[in-house]
This record gives sequence, structure tokens and C-alpha cells, in this order.
Amino acid sequence: MRTSLPWILPAFLAVLSACTKPVQAELDETHAKLKALQERVLSVNRDLNDLNAIVTELVRLNKTVPDSFRETEDGYEVTFQDGKTITIHPGKDGLDGRVFPIGVDKDEDGRYYWTIDYSPEDEEGPVWLTDAEGNRLLAGAADGKDGIAPVLKVEEDAWWISTDGGVAFEKLADCSYLDGVGVFSDVDASDPERIRLIQWNGTELDIPRYSPVKVSFAGQPRDTLLIAGGERLTIPFEVLLEGGDDTGTPVVTSGTDGTYFSEIEMDAQSGTGVVKVQAPAVFTEGYILLQAYCGGASALKVISFRERVVSPADPVIPVRMGSGAETADILYEANFEYVLTPAASWLAVQADPETRTVSFQAESNPEPAVRICEVAVSPKDNPDFVMTTFRVYQATETLTIDTPEIQAPAAGGDFDVWITWTPERMQNLTCSAGEEWITAEMAVESGFCHLKVHVTPHEGETVREGSVSLIFGSVVPVGSVRIIQEAAPAAPGE
Repeated sequence: MRTSLPWILPAFLAVLSACTKPVQAELDETHAKLKALQERVLSVNRDLNDLNAIVTELVRLNKTVPDSFRETEDGYEVTFQDGKTITIHPGKDGLDGRVFPIGVDKDEDGRYYWTIDYSPEDEEGPVWLTDAEGNRLLAGAADGKDGIAPVLKVEEDAWWISTDGGVAFEKLADCSYLDGVGVFSDVDASDPERIRLIQWNGTELDIPRYSPVKVSFAGQPRDTLLIAGGERLTIPFEVLLEGGDDTGTPVVTSGTDGTYFSEIEMDAQSGTGVVKVQAPAVFTEGYILLQAYCGGASALKVISFRERVVSPADPVIPVRMGSGAETADILYEANFEYVLTPAASWLAVQADPETRTVSFQAESNPEPAVRICEVAVSPKDNPDFVMTTFRVYQATETLTIDTPEIQAPAAGGDFDVWITWTPERMQNLTCSAGEEWITAEMAVESGFCHLKVHVTPHEGETVREGSVSLIFGSVVPVGSVRIIQEAAPAAPGE
């Protein structure tokens, strides 16, 4: 027997509807959370790109901020001088105080790199963020290279990070871990001269504000200059003023670390001048400061010093040359560009930095005596300062004895007699003393020969004479030195 139950269908639908409402509510809640996460992802990636752009502006020359810096509903809007506008969104703490772990920091090389703090609650602090090969990620633009901002996404209830622009991702943390987002924890705009951006890891980025007058240095000085102990260096500079109809007259002052002395000479109307720097007698690392003021604005330049180095380091280097037309090459190396200044027309000098040699080309010596020419080596940027002196000695064809006769006292003594001849012949030159009371030997100094003569005391009552013969090739006499020694003084009462 069949029984009609017309009430069953409405009752079933009612029960189904009652069960569906909680499910729908849960789906709606899940959808809302997912949407919030996706919006957070978009916000984080936008902030990372903006941070990358801010760092780029900081390393550029036109990095001041115009008056268009203003507060908006969700942050701050900053417009740089090149027209680029960036919005800064201060973040908020997440649950349990968890904050956003990615930021930038400046390393010792002057560049900015991305950092990450895998455990913000610990005291270890952030570390450099690296790519798959272990290379640090450059932030902003430097040396013609553009930094790449990290890219984040949410997937499988976790945050994922990419260091190659979104090509490959690796898991960073679960979603609850990064519930507090925003690259910057705070923005401090209270200082009239700068805007301070504070990251969650404590690192601060300062953006100078716009000034109606901008002061900067042109041309030299470079950041680092070479200098030698005792050198006096003159450094030119020019003060550039930008903005304002009446900028006024710039003033430049200098200061040092106490090691170097400096003074300013300047034409205030043109804004050009020089700073004269005196290095200590013995080179010591140090620096000077140049500061320019005008119209309430200022500019600072730091000049540090490194040592000029030459090899060989002897202040005077002798160069020996024969009497004919010939060339002598001397090894010489410097860590700066230099100029050579010969003091005689008969000598030509040329430097070859590739082979690290200085070549000396001499004309034949027609004179009966040795001639000498000094060649000064000076820095190209400071030609008045002499680093090294080459002393060139050119021999003569005629054998020359500086002291052909020695007047020796009765007490005897030691005497030096200089001899000049062609280098080839001097190599075969010997000496011989004719008497027992005279000894002599050949010696070489600065490439030239001299006789070292010793005379013993004389006890006789009359003057005695002797000589030292100069012999070429052990057989040919070519000259001699005459020696006359006084008689012994008479005894008292004689």
C-alpha cells in the first residue's frame, strides 16, 4: 500500500537550507581572507618596488625632495626633482608583534643591498638577502646596474619569495607569521632639512628636503687624492649655486683631522678658488673637509689622501753613461702620472709607463771633464714638487784625475782621489804604489772610480816623495798621483 507524504519535500528543503547557511558563511569568510591576503601581496610588492626606487634616487645626484612632499590618507607622497612620485605606506605590527622582515641597508662599499630577518623576534638581526647562487641582491641603481626588488606571493597558506623578478619562488613563512606588513615602520617628517624613513629592522633612510638654493662643488676635488710626505698640494674647486633669484655670495671653509694643514683662497664673485694643503713631513693617512655656505644651504666635501709611491724610493738616483752618444734605461715605477724635467740640452729623457722604465739619451761629450745633469721627477698634478732626482754622470774620453798631487802631513792619513774616464776603460784600470809607505786601492762609488790612498806616518827629517801609478790593462801606464809628505817635526831643544 502506498502512502502519500507531501510534507517530506518542504521539510527536507528547510533542513538543507539550515545546513547550507553555515557552510556559505565559512566560504564567504575564507574568500574574504584570501582576498585580504591578495591585497596584502599587492601592497607589499608595491612597497618593495617603491623602496627600490627610493634607493635609486638616494644614490643619484638630484636626490633632494621638492615641497610637494605631503601626507595622504594612507601614507606620504614624495616627489623627487626628476618628477618621479612615490607613495610611502607605514606598516603596522602584526599579531604577537611580528613585523615585515625585508628591508635595505648600506654596506661598506657604498651600495645598498636587500636584507631579510628570518627571526625578527631574536636578537641576531637581519642578514643579506641572496639569490640562488649566493650573491647579494643590489637595491636601487648603482654603476649602471638596476637593482631588482624581491617579489612575494601567497600560495598554500604561506608566503613565497622570488629573488629573480618573479621567475622562481621559495617558501618564506606561513601566512600567520607575516600578518604585520609594510616596509617602513614609521616616517619622521619633523626635521625641516630631511625626511627620515624608518624600516622595521631599525635601519633608517634619510632623504634631504628641497632648498631654494643648492650648493655643490664642481670639478676637483676628487674624493681621494695622492700626496707625499712634505708635499704642498693646491686643489682647485668651484662652488655651483642653483635656484633663487638672489642666491647671495658663497662662503667656503676648510677643516682637517689635525694631520694636514689647509687654507682657502677664493674669488667670492665667481665662486672659484683653491685649497692649499700641506702634508706632514712623513706621510700619514688623513683628510680635509670643504664646506660651502650660501642662502641657508650648505654642501660638504671630504677629501682623503693616499700616499704617492715610487720605486726605487731613493731621493737621488745616480745614472752612469759613457762619453759617446748612448742610451741608458733605468727601471722606475710610480702610482701616479709624472713629468720629467732635464736641466741640460745634451740629455733627452723619456718615460715608458708600460715597461716601467726611464730612458736617458745623451749626446757625445766633447768636454775634457765629466759633465752632470739632474733630471727631476714631479707629479703631473703638482709639477713644483720633486719626488725623485736622477743625477746623470757622463764620462769623457780624456782620463781626468781630480787631485794629481797629494800634500800629506808627517802624521800620514787617508786620501780619496777621484778619477773619470770612459766606463769601458775604467773597468780595466788598476793601480800600483811605488813605495812601501804608500798603499792604494781602486774603489767605485756612484758608478765612478776613485783611489783610496793611505800614507803611513813619517819620522824622517827630510820631505819624502812617492806616487801611485794608474795602469790600463795591467801593462799600460796612463797616469799617476804624486804624493809629497812633510818631514817629522824637530824634537824640542834640537
